[in-house]
Amino acid sequence: MKKTLQKAILLCVLSVGVLGCSSEGGDEDIPVIEEANDYVTDAPSLMEKMTISGAVLKSGDIPVPAGEHSDNIASIPNTIIVTSNSLFTIPIGANTTEDRIPRIMFIKLKGSSKYYQIDLDTNGNPVNANARKASTALSAPIRLSCSGHPNIELPAKGAGYEAPSYTNEAEVYVYSPPLQSPQDLSFLSQPRYWSQPRIINFKVLDVGTGDLQVSLTWDTQSDVDLWLTEPNGNKIYYANDISSTGGELDFDNTLEYGPENIFYKNTAPSGTYKVEVNYFSGAPLYTHYNLVIKNGNKITSYEGTLSSYDQIDEVAVFSK
Repeated sequence: MKKTLQKAILLCVLSVGVLGCSSEGGDEDIPVIEEANDYVTDAPSLMEKMTISGAVLKSGDIPVPAGEHSDNIASIPNTIIVTSNSLFTIPIGANTTEDRIPRIMFIKLKGSSKYYQIDLDTNGNPVNANARKASTALSAPIRLSCSGHPNIELPAKGAGYEAPSYTNEAEVYVYSPPLQSPQDLSFLSQPRYWSQPRIINFKVLDVGTGDLQVSLTWDTQSDVDLWLTEPNGNKIYYANDISSTGGELDFDNTLEYGPENIFYKNTAPSGTYKVEVNYFSGAPLYTHYNLVIKNGNKITSYEGTLSSYDQIDEVAVFSK
């Protein structure tokens, strides 16, 4: 039986870097970033611990003009999860017309003196990012990837639904100039080409990490499960969350976005491991997931899509 939910997780963890492909097409290694274990307590400390794909940090306030803005953001997740070595894809739906197209996105965390600017190409992909699956349709959502750096910690400790967390509200704007002159920044002063502000909550959780860590996030309000089969055949998952070999599932999210996180604080047993993802329940279907494996000093990321109930994806088989 699944664990009883005691507290809804409202935020989604962000993690960025070069994303690889999933069971749908391979993987890619990400170099480990060595960082001090500084606590996340405010916007500046959070921004030091996460990266948003294709984003450039700029000082000051978002240069949004006063006036009546359009409502050209069709959909946006209300939560982004940020944890140690995490990865989260942020799908943002923008209303595209024949004469206007999203070209710049702005994100600013509450309490920060800086903001993120993400320039978009004509397909809605970040210009300065390594895209895994570039969108080719104007109606496709803008997909930003966010990554949590190693050693993200909070002053208070805990695990599961009652775990301490830090949450920050971020304002999001999309600038959609006329299609015929997308690079003409003179339209930035005209409010009708700007979206109304939308809010994304960045939620930081202090997950376990160590010699081996497997972390899962997804982009819908669904229950997705992480399974790790050890070399001895034992499976770590929600019904068997602590292994005699030292592995532990410390976060089992049954509502939305994740994380699900399995880690070995000390040295994990040698041998072959299998990682699977199971669509347990929830809606809507077509849930996109990101999975990150930290194996010693090597970090590998995967992504995939779940499209049916009780679907099981074998994401990775690796050796320790």
